Amino acid sequence: MKRGSILTECIAILAIAAALGTAVNVLRTDKEQRIPFFGKYTDVFTPKAAPSAPPAPAAATVASRQPPVAASQPPVTIHPPPAATTLGVKPADPPPAPPPPVKAEPAGPVREVQLDEILALHKEEDTPFFDARRTRNYDQGHIPLSQPMSVWEQEALDEKISNLVNELPLDVTIVIYCGGGDCNDSHMLADRLVAAGYKDLRIFKGGFTEWVKKGLPVEKDGQIVEGPVQVPDPGEEKK
Repeated sequence: MKRGSILTECIAILAIAAALGTAVNVLRTDKEQRIPFFGKYTDVFTPKAAPSAPPAPAAATVASRQPPVAASQPPVTIHPPPAATTLGVKPADPPPAPPPPVKAEPAGPVREVQLDEILALHKEEDTPFFDARRTRNYDQGHIPLSQPMSVWEQEALDEKISNLVNELPLDVTIVIYCGGGDCNDSHMLADRLVAAGYKDLRIFKGGFTEWVKKGLPVEKDGQIVEGPVQVPDPGEEKK
């Protein structure tokens, strides 16, 4: 056999072997067992190393196990809860404040009073009564225990008031009367006594006329008069 024919046969055998190997390599189902035609070849005969275990977590420090410290917070203001209200009902308005008490004005030194108060004062017997009419009318009849002090007798009036200031304190209650009605003599006498310093003067508004009409006792010449008493017209007292 010739050398050339042997070489040709060897090459043909190698080519057939390479084609068969290539076909077998391509037809392999496991990709890891395929032999790549180019690149770095893995040593398939050396067993693969077992995968290394993941590193253990670092031991937690004592500080990491401590609970987190809350940041400082501003003080919390607690507001009272709102007043309870009924749903849909408007709360009632607070009641208005009561008006301030009215300060009573002090009574003046002169007051007009009615018969009932005059009778109460007359029963005390130590309350002075003064008749402001003319002396002649006083002599015809007057309220028991009253004294004449006519405003129409100027000189006698000045002397009587001067003596009165020396005898009676200025804070004593004094009753003054005249004929009543349109008679103004009691008010004129009250003005004189106020000027003298007296502070509590009661004027009997009905005067001697009302006293007689009520059937009350009348004094004349130091005695209590029985029967009706003639009362002079208050208008005649000015004559």
